[in-house]
Amino acid sequence: MSTRALLIGIAWVIIQNMIAPYNNYYIRGSSLSGNHFPVASVFILTLLCLTNAVIRKSRLGKGLTSRELAAIWIMSAVAISLPSWGLAAFLLPLLASPAYFATPENDWEALLMPYLPRWTIVWDKKATSGFWEGSLFSAAPIPWDAWIRPLLFWSGFAIACYLATYCLSSILRRQWVERERFTFPLVRVPVEMMRKPRVGSALNDFFKNRLIWLGIAIPVFLHTVNGLHRFVPSTPEIPTRFNLYAPFTERPWVVMRWWPAVIMMIFPSVIGVSYILPLEISFSFWFFFLFFKLQYVFIVAFSIPIGPWTCASRQSMGSILVIAAFTLWMARRHIGQVIRRAFAPSKEIDDSNEPLPYRWALWGFISGLSMMSLLCYWAGVSLHIAFAIMIIFFMISIVMTWMVVNGGMFLVQAPFYPSDYLVITMGSRAVGHTNLVVLSIPQHALMRSWGELMMPHIMHGFKISETFGIKRRDLALMIGLAILVGMGVAYYSTLRLAYTKGALNLSYRGGWYSRAPFRMASSFIQNPRGVAWGEFASIIIGMFFTGIMLFMRTRFLWWSLHPIGYAVGASYAPYYLWSSLFLGWLIKYVVIKLGGLRYYRSLMPLFLGLIFGDYIIAAVWIIIGLITGVSYHFLPVP
Repeated sequence: MSTRALLIGIAWVIIQNMIAPYNNYYIRGSSLSGNHFPVASVFILTLLCLTNAVIRKSRLGKGLTSRELAAIWIMSAVAISLPSWGLAAFLLPLLASPAYFATPENDWEALLMPYLPRWTIVWDKKATSGFWEGSLFSAAPIPWDAWIRPLLFWSGFAIACYLATYCLSSILRRQWVERERFTFPLVRVPVEMMRKPRVGSALNDFFKNRLIWLGIAIPVFLHTVNGLHRFVPSTPEIPTRFNLYAPFTERPWVVMRWWPAVIMMIFPSVIGVSYILPLEISFSFWFFFLFFKLQYVFIVAFSIPIGPWTCASRQSMGSILVIAAFTLWMARRHIGQVIRRAFAPSKEIDDSNEPLPYRWALWGFISGLSMMSLLCYWAGVSLHIAFAIMIIFFMISIVMTWMVVNGGMFLVQAPFYPSDYLVITMGSRAVGHTNLVVLSIPQHALMRSWGELMMPHIMHGFKISETFGIKRRDLALMIGLAILVGMGVAYYSTLRLAYTKGALNLSYRGGWYSRAPFRMASSFIQNPRGVAWGEFASIIIGMFFTGIMLFMRTRFLWWSLHPIGYAVGASYAPYYLWSSLFLGWLIKYVVIKLGGLRYYRSLMPLFLGLIFGDYIIAAVWIIIGLITGVSYHFLPVP
């Protein structure tokens, strides 16, 4: 790995993480991150590719190599989640919420505060008021003395989490990349952009393909027109959002209006990704969104005593458990080899080309998992509960990563907390009040917004490193530096923005996101619940149907329902994506039926251009928003 690539990568991590909170939560433009194909990473890669072209054309020197471009992409993609929902945007408001939002009406002083040690949250009222309300003076100082202890404590938890995640990714890399040969659809565009151009050419074939440019032109034209409408309302607008629930006003069909409502949204980038995906995955994604909406209708029509969304989300919980078990079962031989290599070194098992030696990876994962559990134990959580939550978290992480790197879902979500498994099956009293209160912080900060989960970014990095020959042992340094620098910058930029503008004025929904987990814990304390048999039954139903789908997939080639759609069908992801995935699926289906695989492959550049063009015009409007203060948000990010 070259020094210049490392320095450029670190410099960009600082820039993007400084800008992200201001853009995402004050200007409220298209998010620099928000999913597993981040705008910030696409922008810097494009800028560097064009700079390379200028250098080659003018013969002033050698531009960055494909390997260096890949290193910069990996560092950017890993770090950009940190100032957003991946860490800081949830963690910092959570730390400032209990003391600020405690009132005589909610009685948090008596219900929550006794369970929260002083080093886990910000107790100083003046510090929390400044965070939520801001200051009349833009240069108001950040009260670091109030923040430093909770930030250090939970940063230690986050670093342990990232260590365990990196080690787990290292363990699964060979199984997913070499043995099961996952497709990694989301790295298709950046990989094509990074390829070395032919001798004597300034740009590679990606930038010279006419179909690529036609694909780019479509979203650029669409969002140029609609962006101008945002600034000049008299400019005509091209509609991209259609409410399909308007005719449904009577029971039981009125549930079509309930969250997630049946709305058709057109995203060129999602259509492009859908064209790359296997037909069964894109079909299942939109099919199960509509399936769950019809299930809502059925529940309301027959007055079944469970909330429609609750029933669907619990089916998701069961589905994810089965997929996790299936994924680990498929990898059982490889995991067995990892364990044998860790405890009894053997020349038959070669790990010399892995990101970490298997012994380091296995013990690193165990160490990270143990550190996370022990830190929660230090804060008051029962050790067995903490350990169970961490195991469940990494099981869900494996499933979410599987969906991203093999299913191409750049926006995924599991609509529940890991602790929900325990509360539903054991009851809130058995889980414990202290456990529920303290776990509100790490669960909501790191275990709820799966759309910015770290593990898929790391697995994408492993795949890209294989393509361009980056030494995998260098990845630990690159990713580690990106995370440490990115965390520090994310904390500073988020706190500076909050103490200047006031977090209540940012897109945190008036503190709703940070109050929700504490409200839930307070509710469990005031109204303890036993085993939720209806929700438990829904989990079993989800496990049963997912098991059937997996069985059918392994026995019958004609079976077209994929459990990936069922597992995320009740989350916010299909609300944004289902209609565009339907269009991409339909186009691909028609192309293959009429023209065959050859015609399908010949049109592939057009859809890669749709993805690239959508993100590039998003980057342009982000820059315009930062300059003018007027946002135009159109990517599928909540």
